[in-house]
Amino acid sequence: MAVPQLIRLPETIIYYGGSKTLFEAHAPLLRVFGGNAAYLGDDHGAPLLYDLALLTMLYGSVYGYLHAHAFLSTANISPTAFLPFATNWVNHVIAPSITSPDSARALEERNYATDVSPEYQQTRAGTHYSRQQGAGYPGRMAKAPARHCFAASR
Repeated sequence: MAVPQLIRLPETIIYYGGSKTLFEAHAPLLRVFGGNAAYLGDDHGAPLLYDLALLTMLYGSVYGYLHAHAFLSTANISPTAFLPFATNWVNHVIAPSITSPDSARALEERNYATDVSPEYQQTRAGTHYSRQQGAGYPGRMAKAPARHCFAASR
């Protein structure tokens, strides 16, 4: 998980797989490239999977962020105005929900129960609103004022 600017930094993670003996013998040198040299086991493919998994999270987050701004732009809400709310949401809702041991355990157990509204309700509400405002999916965003965003739920 290192771009050129991150090489040599102590917090940089570089994943390694294969021979543990070989990794341990060269760990001091490998840590020069990235201080957080992570050995992931004998499987040479494991580092690639970790890299792709984290990139998937990155791309999904970035695309979600851009999509959120596309919605907001229909009501002339600037990214700067939205930033404090996005920051709060990421720090207090998103990050805790994907970094807690309980979340990891629930995934391992394939336990998708929740005590909040199911995802399908959010999807149905968004689709209904988009269609009501004349937006297709995929398609153009409707230029509706923000006050109409929850008209379908009233």
